[in-house]
Amino acid sequence: MVKKSERLSIVALIAIATLILSGSPSSAAIPGSNCPKIGATMSVGGYRYSCVKSAGKLVWNSGSKIQAAKKVASKPAKVSCTALQISSANDYIANRNDLIRLYNSQLSDDSNSAQQAVATGNYVGATQFRQSMQMDQSNIARANTQISSVRQFIQGNCADESLIAGL
Repeated sequence: MVKKSERLSIVALIAIATLILSGSPSSAAIPGSNCPKIGATMSVGGYRYSCVKSAGKLVWNSGSKIQAAKKVASKPAKVSCTALQISSANDYIANRNDLIRLYNSQLSDDSNSAQQAVATGNYVGATQFRQSMQMDQSNIARANTQISSVRQFIQGNCADESLIAGL
């Protein structure tokens, strides 16, 4: 069991050590106050003070503002993608390519139908086929954009070049 006097000694020792390690308030760099050694520096409150010789005395100068380091947005590191993720991306791309082939076929059929409608004087039918052609072209463009987005995402985020070589 620890005696009361030993407890007080331990508490006093901890208090003294804390004061020594934290420094006393009088050691703060105040411009014009005494400093220990020429060339010494101290940073306080966003300012860096230097110990200089002025009028035969060593004193802290007026200090200069410390520039905060600029945070640079770093590009996230590429991660290790699994073969399954790459395979899923390839399946998605293959599906979009199938859709593009389908839309191209529909576009060709609609074009032929529009030409036949015009030839027979069915201008309403021709207009409808032209609208269908525009929808086909829009669907093709959307599918191409989706393929491009998947490729860019995989190539930009996956570290294993051997897995993504076929994209």
